Amino acid sequence: MSAEKIIQQINNDAESEIRKIIRDAEQQAKHIIEHAREEAEAESINIKLEGKKHSENTKKVLVAKAKQEIKHEIMNAKEKIIEESFLQVYSRLLKINEEHYKKIITKLMENTRIKIGKDCKLLVSRDVDKTIAKNLRLDVVGTIDAIGGFVAISHDKKIKLNNTFEGIIDRNKDKLRVKAGKILFL
Repeated sequence: MSAEKIIQQINNDAESEIRKIIRDAEQQAKHIIEHAREEAEAESINIKLEGKKHSENTKKVLVAKAKQEIKHEIMNAKEKIIEESFLQVYSRLLKINEEHYKKIITKLMENTRIKIGKDCKLLVSRDVDKTIAKNLRLDVVGTIDAIGGFVAISHDKKIKLNNTFEGIIDRNKDKLRVKAGKILFL
């Protein structure tokens, strides 16, 4: 075999080897590209799923927050209604007829005399309270600013009993709130 044929054969073999290497490289590139495409699609699906989960969680949080705000608004509205009810009670107590008022105050003064003694001193809110106290032989030592009722002070000044309408309502406000809530909102 001549040198030319050997060179030709080497060139042919080299070209054949180059084509094979290129084919293998192209195949390998196709596999790499296909694998990368599959990974990208899987990652895309994962991203979409994560985005959907995040979106659903955000939606749940926003809905829960909105519900909480609505409950808060309802509670505030109910509180306003209850407070308005108390204002109406005060207004009605201010306008109570005199005979009914006398009965209430007489009973309160009698109970007060039993609780803290007949020698207690009274601060009264209305002129009619003075007459009732006099009839029950209780001393009136002054006046107070209230819509009705009185404040009693024991002889030794250790006990002070607020029997004004406002004082009675304030002492029982929590119980009255519960009752008002049941009446108004159930």
